[in-house]
Amino acid sequence: MSTTIVVGFALMLGAILGATVHRWIFFVIRIQSWSMCPTLMPGQFALVTRVYSERSIARGHIVVAASDELGLMIIKRVIGTPGDVIDIDGSGRIKVNNLVLVEPYIETWAGPAGTFIVPPQHVLLLGDNRSQSIDSRQWQRPFLPVTAIRGRLVFKTRRC
Repeated sequence: MSTTIVVGFALMLGAILGATVHRWIFFVIRIQSWSMCPTLMPGQFALVTRVYSERSIARGHIVVAASDELGLMIIKRVIGTPGDVIDIDGSGRIKVNNLVLVEPYIETWAGPAGTFIVPPQHVLLLGDNRSQSIDSRQWQRPFLPVTAIRGRLVFKTRRC
């Protein structure tokens, strides 16, 4: 077998493997906004897994989701899961089912207050930079179907 054929075969196999991994297992995104600061900064890259189930989505996970309302892909933190009662007070602090949510990743609590009851097969998503994030608190339909979630963050690059 000639070297050209071996190299061609290796390149073709690599392309097929890469496309398969991208389509079914992982994808990479570049952070575009300040809504998840300080956790994720504009310019950082994040590795997102497509391998998850609706039952594995949990409070605190950072997910990438398709927002029909905004017409774009978003990256936010899951705060409410199906059946949760979320209370956000005037200072921006959160209670989930009457228990204070400890959020060490938040630097400034801000934004609209309200009570949200998360329906079945839906989640409530918030950005970590609450004063700059457009999220469930402002959306016309505050709950995103779990089927809109495209993946969960598993790795991020260092800050620039």
